[in-house]
Amino acid sequence: MDYIERLAMFIRSLAITQRNFALRLGIKQQTVSAYLTKKSTPNMDFFVKVLELYPELNPEWIIDGKGEMLLKGNQSTNIHEEVNLNKSSINNLKNDDEMLRRIEQLERNNRELKETIGDKNELLNFYRKKCDDLEKKTAGNGDPTQSKSA
Repeated sequence: MDYIERLAMFIRSLAITQRNFALRLGIKQQTVSAYLTKKSTPNMDFFVKVLELYPELNPEWIIDGKGEMLLKGNQSTNIHEEVNLNKSSINNLKNDDEMLRRIEQLERNNRELKETIGDKNELLNFYRKKCDDLEKKTAGNGDPTQSKSA
């Protein structure tokens, strides 16, 4: 029995419909149906939601088939705290991913700016050379902007 079959068994044990299960999780019934028919694979966020909503569900049972379906007494509280820690870790990873994307964007911007500066320096050097050439030309022929006195 795989984790999808165990999920279906758990939903049946709740004596509720897929629709009600989905509503409690805040997702579409079609999503739950796609998971249960193996047309789609649930992600970690889905299982975090399930375990938050049903702290009595044994995470080892749903994932690996180990132990009993339901936890006893205060075991569910400890698991609930563990799920919250794992969710926090997942959020930190998402933040790290966002930070990495932002760093990559800044590095691209930095490269583009360096290229632009290089282009501007080339243009500046071109005009400096033109000015130097013009100065040399006018120095040899006299300054055409100076009026000659007769």
